[in-house]
Amino acid sequence: MTQNRETGAEAAQFGHKAATLIGEKIGAKKLKSNSNEFEWNGQRVTIRTARQGNNQVGVLYDMLRRVESVIGAFEIATSEFELFSLSPETYEEAMRDSNTGKGRVGLVQKRVFSEKGKFVATLSISP
Repeated sequence: MTQNRETGAEAAQFGHKAATLIGEKIGAKKLKSNSNEFEWNGQRVTIRTARQGNNQVGVLYDMLRRVESVIGAFEIATSEFELFSLSPETYEEAMRDSNTGKGRVGLVQKRVFSEKGKFVATLSISP
């Protein structure tokens, strides 16, 4: 399904809220109020979320240079997520350019996270 301005804004709002709640659950400290960057286990990470039915997450290319890990949080049931961490290098090797990211966002599928990443947790959040 192609995103438009409205669905993109709604997805971004969901992603920021869900990432904040997930960060709290795993003990990560949010670094900026308007970003999904956190400090977790002594590392700078980004938490990227995907709703049920979406099998990929996106990260800004410049963010990949700032973080030590990408945590993909994939919704498996309403407000329940599976989390995997992936190095920025592995993320970059597997990513494809987003059609709507204007050359600034790379997308990676859940399969890459589960096959090449590290399982972090399964958890529930209250939105």
